[in-house]
Amino acid sequence: MIDYAAYRDGARAIAVCRSLRGEPGGVRADLSGADLRGAYLIRADLSGADLRGANLLCADLRDADLSGADLSGADLIGADLRDADLRAAALRAAALRGAYLRGADLSGADLRGTCLDPEARVPEISDAAIMSAGLTIDGQWVIGRRIAWSTHCGAAEYLPGSAHVAPWLSVDATTGCHPGLYLAGAEWLSTRYHGEPTVEVRCLRSELVHAGDKWRCRRLWVRCADGSWPEVRE
Repeated sequence: MIDYAAYRDGARAIAVCRSLRGEPGGVRADLSGADLRGAYLIRADLSGADLRGANLLCADLRDADLSGADLSGADLIGADLRDADLRAAALRAAALRGAYLRGADLSGADLRGTCLDPEARVPEISDAAIMSAGLTIDGQWVIGRRIAWSTHCGAAEYLPGSAHVAPWLSVDATTGCHPGLYLAGAEWLSTRYHGEPTVEVRCLRSELVHAGDKWRCRRLWVRCADGSWPEVRE
């Protein structure tokens, strides 16, 4: 149970609670530095809230409105942010390891210093690790397979000759299910998606992230029906 009175007293505390629950009459919450570990904040209205440095470890923020919120330096490790609205949120240097981000809208968010930072370094992966996963190395490319459809990174069909770009790529090598486009070896796919149609794909090795038994990348190209690969466009 979170003691909201620790942040505001009297009528203002009630208003903060209303804001967190998405009720009418709420105010913009100031919870900078707050200890909200494990807080139950499903569908909370935290739009524009000051959550700088807040501890949101394993907090439940499913469907929460965090648009325009300042989460700079916040601890969101293990937080459930599925379907959360994070448009234009400030997430600079926030810890997102293990956070559940499926369906979260990060459009316009400041992701500098996070594992989703477009400038973040992709960890190096050995040849042995790549080949042991059933993937093939071809110069700068890594070739594998994936199922021919996806609902994780927007509804997408991986048609022969198509190219795909992930809106965000997580370089966190400790979190298996994080933003990016996924590929795998044929054997791994057959055991988990038995009977599902698959396509052959390739990605740039420099954009490939290995996390547990999962492999994800920023861009994917699907082999054409004639056996060639689609043109690479920057």
